[in-house]
Amino acid sequence: MHFKCALIFCALYLLTSAWSTGLNSDQLELLQDLYKPYKLTSHEVSVETIRQVVENTFKMEYSTIEFIFSSDESDSMNLFYLLWIVVDNEVKRTDKIKVKKLTFLEVSFYLYEFEKHFKLHNQKGYIYLQQLSAVFNYWPTINHAFNKKFKNLETDEYTVMNAVDFLLTMMDIKPKGRGLILAQIEMFVDLYEAHKTSDGINADASREVFQKLGIQIEDDLKNLFESKRSPEILLMDLIIVAAERNITVPKNEIRVGSVIEVVNGTQEFITMDKNGDGLLSSDEYAADLKYMIMSDLATSKESPEVFDRAQHYINIFKANKAINVAEYTEIGLLTINLEGRIESDDDD
Repeated sequence: MHFKCALIFCALYLLTSAWSTGLNSDQLELLQDLYKPYKLTSHEVSVETIRQVVENTFKMEYSTIEFIFSSDESDSMNLFYLLWIVVDNEVKRTDKIKVKKLTFLEVSFYLYEFEKHFKLHNQKGYIYLQQLSAVFNYWPTINHAFNKKFKNLETDEYTVMNAVDFLLTMMDIKPKGRGLILAQIEMFVDLYEAHKTSDGINADASREVFQKLGIQIEDDLKNLFESKRSPEILLMDLIIVAAERNITVPKNEIRVGSVIEVVNGTQEFITMDKNGDGLLSSDEYAADLKYMIMSDLATSKESPEVFDRAQHYINIFKANKAINVAEYTEIGLLTINLEGRIESDDDD
């Protein structure tokens, strides 16, 4: 896979808050009500109805957006395409500061995963409840939340979910953490360095890192810390869980990897890690693209600390050394263009 495109930070950050503020619960719930009777139908929601929603709810001129209503598609597929269009164009901020919302990055990531799954089952823009946990089979926190949320509901395994149902579910169960800033990611880089020649990562050392982040050490974390896996593999779970639970991120911090960025970046890392050893060797990241990353790193100079870290990774690439998932995550943050990356609303 193309190394630079695989970095979620390099692929999606340009499309974040500078273009769109995402979607809020009021907008999504209106669409949910509209499409509730039409999850398995075709041609029941007219183009005129969609036009009114676009203009009245999203305050866009229907004639100016790129949405093309298809009479050959199911209503659930047209809804899926509509969500992509409105989140890509919705630039107005809500007046309801405390309303729940999903950022552009969250909507994009969730829709992308939803699409992969309904296509896998050859379904037209919907999935069944029984298929839900497999959407994020690599993300234990979300799978647990899915099971907990739907355990006592009066639904069966063939309950149908369209894209807006899925987004509202994710809005309700997504982790509350605010991700990781550069200095916090470096803590995991250092944690690995101290244990890379060992059989595993010392549980007390992991506990100390999480305590520095202000994360309460509960039983599930104790079990994670004590799991018998190689430092490279355990590090992947540690950094995701830390991003999910860390709330010690200054609100005005720009160079921060959100939970979605850390999760998706880790999955892209795993995809490139062909031998599954938890490291990306020089053979696993394309040599001809290594120099593009080095060029981007060379421009990361807004502070001496950032410049020093960028130079550190330039030297790693020059020496064709392997990198772990924490280093991969840090590289992603170092190579982003900060222009247009603005402070998001506080949804808590």
